[in-house]
Amino acid sequence: MAERVYSFDKSEGSKLKEVLDRDPYASASFDAKKVEEEKKKDPYFDLLFVRQDNRLIDGAAYGLDENKYYLYINASEDFLSRAEQMFKERFKTFKRLEPEEEGRLIKRLNEEKDNALSGFGAIFGS
Repeated sequence: MAERVYSFDKSEGSKLKEVLDRDPYASASFDAKKVEEEKKKDPYFDLLFVRQDNRLIDGAAYGLDENKYYLYINASEDFLSRAEQMFKERFKTFKRLEPEEEGRLIKRLNEEKDNALSGFGAIFGS
């Protein structure tokens, strides 16, 4: 698994959130025929971010650019490669963070996750 962080202008936020939340297989109106038709039309149809470890962050909340969203993803190299290609094609403001900045943000996010898990474990006596 690999961890990456990307940035997007907030102007593309609603479009990005739509991509991140999409899971046609979990829909109450799941239609196998419709899903197969969509797969033929969209080469990225099977990129389901809801099934990956991801987090969308408002830049202002982390002392980063307040006009951007930052997307953290922990997934396989294959998934990330395809996701990056899709982002390049569909989002004008898509950019992967520079390695140093990306590393700092990943470290911070992982520390927050570890702290949250420790607190959760303490509640249940783990």
